[in-house]
This record gives sequence, structure tokens and C-alpha cells, in this order.
Amino acid sequence: MTLQLSTASEGLAGHDIDTIAEPLSELVNAAYQYGEKGIFDASVFFRTTPQEVRSLLQSDQLLVAFLDGSLAGCIKLVQHTGCGPNKDETHGELGMFALAEDKRKQGLGSKIMTFAENRALDMGCKVMELQLLSPLHWLHDVKEFLRAWYKQRGYSVVEERDFLKEFPRARAMLATEVKFEIMHKPLS
Repeated sequence: MTLQLSTASEGLAGHDIDTIAEPLSELVNAAYQYGEKGIFDASVFFRTTPQEVRSLLQSDQLLVAFLDGSLAGCIKLVQHTGCGPNKDETHGELGMFALAEDKRKQGLGSKIMTFAENRALDMGCKVMELQLLSPLHWLHDVKEFLRAWYKQRGYSVVEERDFLKEFPRARAMLATEVKFEIMHKPLS
């Protein structure tokens, strides 16, 4: 099996932004419907749109994974400057991490995450950040798996934030109260 990871400027393994935006947004939405089941009202929740995916691809913020030429997943990588206690560090932020259903539990997620972390390191990032949203009053199997997996990869919770303060439009889609954790990993 051949895994290719690339951004739009790197050619997207021969795929065109306009033809891949819709299937990629469908892949992301399906992964988030699975991963956030019970957290959001499934009848109204969607994580992204083809327009947002197209914009992220055009700005080279979305790393897209292809396995044997077929769309397999993605991860968003954003670089932030002026971070850290002295506002002199560059941090990377991961998001929109998604795998096609038939590609899960095969080690592909680890490869995508490692690729993104290495890319951030090459960009001069000292810290990688990701966000974990989980139910406040009950355990969610997928979120507990991800929390343990992220910790195993060196991430730790550095802060809890008010999800609805940062994303007020999400209130209408939430099905339960949530905890919004910010996790960091030093890169070296």
C-alpha cells in the first residue's frame, strides 16, 4: 500500500481542488458524525462544507492523505506566530483530522499525525496544539480513545475553554453539555 500526503501546492497526488473538495467534505462530515455521535444533534450537525474545504486547500492548510491513489483522510495544519509566554514562538495547530471509515484502525492515523507534526517542525513550530471536545457528564468511547491516544503521542491538557464562547453558533447543534480541552505537545 502506498500512502501519499500532500497539500494543493504539492499537487494533491494528481487530484484537482474543485473535484476533491466535495468528496473530502463528505469524508470529514462522516468521520465527525461518527466521532461526535451524541455530542451534536445528528439531524443538524455538519463539520464542514465543500466551500470551506476548497478554501483550506487553496491556502495550503489541509494535508490530504491518499492510499493507493484513493482519498483516505486529511488533517488541517495552521501555523501561528507570536505564541508562548514571551509571544516569540511559532506554534502549529491541528484540526479537522478525519479518516475514511474503511481506513480506520490500520495505523494510518498515526502516519498522518506524524507527518503533520514533522511538517510543523519543519515550519519552525515549537509546540503543536489540538482541541478535544467531549461530553461533560458522560464518557464517549471515541473521545476517550482519542484522549488516550493523544496522551500516548505526548500531548497533555494545558487548558479548558468555554466552547460556546468560542463557537456560539454551535449552541443550536449541541445535544449535550461539553468539555473543550486544549492539548499541547512540545516539538523537537
